[in-house]
Amino acid sequence: MPTTTTTLQDPYDFSIVLGGPLYQLVRRAHLAGDALELLRRRVLFIPLFAWLPLLLLSVLGGRAWGHAVTVPFLLDLSVHVRYLLTMPLLIVAEMVVHGRPTVPGAGPDSRGGADPV
Repeated sequence: MPTTTTTLQDPYDFSIVLGGPLYQLVRRAHLAGDALELLRRRVLFIPLFAWLPLLLLSVLGGRAWGHAVTVPFLLDLSVHVRYLLTMPLLIVAEMVVHGRPTVPGAGPDSRGGADPV
């Protein structure tokens, strides 16, 4: 009679970042590997990919520069901060979230705390 063996996965090998549809899309775009390497590439390309359509649409609509609107797109600092500064910070934060235990008491510390940094 054949016996089936079940392998228990390491409880510390859980990631809230790896495996979702967005992760699969990033891997197919060659912006990350199996272990979320290539951080610089993601920090550069993802914000530019999100910001360039805004630039193109504002140029096509005549709102990128000039006096058609109160604040032209190229002079609107809040848009540039959101897309070109905040998005890279969120991508870097992804690595911080991926590297920490997510369940209290799941770290190797017997007192239930996280690993010392």
